[in-house]
Amino acid sequence: MSGYKIHKQSISTGYIPCTLFVVLFYCNALQAAESSPALSHDNVKWTHLVYEASAFFVTLNSEIKLHVLTAGSMAPDLVFANKNDALTPSSKKVFRIDTRAEGFGKKTEYQLWFDSSGASLQRKKIVRGKKNEIKIYRFSNCGYYSLRKKFPSKKFDENFSDWDESNTSFSAFEPHLCEGQIIYDVNELLYLISAMNIKNVGYRQELLTFSKGRLVKIEVNAKKMTSIYSELQVSSPTGNEKIENDVDVLQVTITPVTSDKKERESFKFLGLKGNIKLYIDTRRQLILRLSGTVDIVGSIDINLKKAELAH
Repeated sequence: MSGYKIHKQSISTGYIPCTLFVVLFYCNALQAAESSPALSHDNVKWTHLVYEASAFFVTLNSEIKLHVLTAGSMAPDLVFANKNDALTPSSKKVFRIDTRAEGFGKKTEYQLWFDSSGASLQRKKIVRGKKNEIKIYRFSNCGYYSLRKKFPSKKFDENFSDWDESNTSFSAFEPHLCEGQIIYDVNELLYLISAMNIKNVGYRQELLTFSKGRLVKIEVNAKKMTSIYSELQVSSPTGNEKIENDVDVLQVTITPVTSDKKERESFKFLGLKGNIKLYIDTRRQLILRLSGTVDIVGSIDINLKKAELAH
């Protein structure tokens, strides 16, 4: 997959409506990936997840919230609405995932919009810490528009209409790559894994993902049934449940399938990079643990501590 090159050019901003981000757009791989997975949205029971991890002097915390919206209510949040090639929802129902991550002395917030096909429309990233900036990706038919603004303090100005042209650009994939393949932003993976309703060993699916400005093909592979110890608080309309015991789980691996070292290293999910193991409670369709490698620290487990279910 070393042929995934991006070409950038500056663009005129004009008036840009304010806010959010997302990721996921239509494009095709040099070697076509397998068909996109069937998504069962009703199978996604969670609306709020809290993950925690610690190793040595490093603590990683992530909070994920899911919002179900309509295409009409989401429209004002999409920038570059005047661009004909900017992706629009293919369904009346759309989704937004808000992620807050904290670790290594910085706080990062993501907002990601995608439609029922899984196609991402826009992603917004806010970084707070030594570096304070906002960046938005707005996906088109074969690339993305991006806006970036840095701030000297933690006070952010989200009035994007007054950004000058040097803050905006368009990045395009080579034309032969863009023939209808859905591209999934890494920030959508928790939702995708739940919606793919993986229950049996042997399940396999390839996905073309977008991470850190690159396309990376990954393989999702259900390896084996096992059990792990879990300490988890689950809230639902029927009551609260506290889990402090071994839980039967399906171990699923996520593996970049590219020979290009830069592409492999660009794939990161909740701070983990490279080959990642997921441990799925198939009854609740919750990922109880993610195991992988983090820069500086090495191997680490990220455990689900709180979950709110809609049903």
